[in-house]
Amino acid sequence: MELAAACAALASFQGLTQQADTKASMLLALHVGLGAVTATQARWPGTDSTGEAPFLSVLIVMTALVYLLCFCTVGCLLSQVVLPRIDTGVTGRFALAAPPVERDGQARVPHAPGSRYSEQAWDCAEAVARIATLKYRLVGRAVSWTAVMIITAALWFVLSCLPV
Repeated sequence: MELAAACAALASFQGLTQQADTKASMLLALHVGLGAVTATQARWPGTDSTGEAPFLSVLIVMTALVYLLCFCTVGCLLSQVVLPRIDTGVTGRFALAAPPVERDGQARVPHAPGSRYSEQAWDCAEAVARIATLKYRLVGRAVSWTAVMIITAALWFVLSCLPV
């Protein structure tokens, strides 16, 4: 019974980890898409033949710098979300870092009594829960930075359209 509960918890936390990865993938698509649109549509000061007001040029440059800061920060956060984490310090039948035992030329995980399986499963569930928590924190921060990035890109587009 204890082993079944541990396996259910492990499966639940694994599902949360997969959901965080899915959210990160959606944010990554938005990140790359907005980057492509911004790179092709936003105007940089002095790229056209008309003279610009110095204040507008400074405002466009400042907006572009904030956008680039947000773009780089979101990229770093999303890369940390999808970073594989297999060295969690957990060993046993339920862990990726299980120490194999060579017997008859085949690697096998050492056998443990039933109560030890429960402990190993709970240890692994706890490790996966820590991974899910970390991923959700990173995704939450990436969402905040993405919102600022979208607002900054919109402002940059508006400033690019202003007449001189």
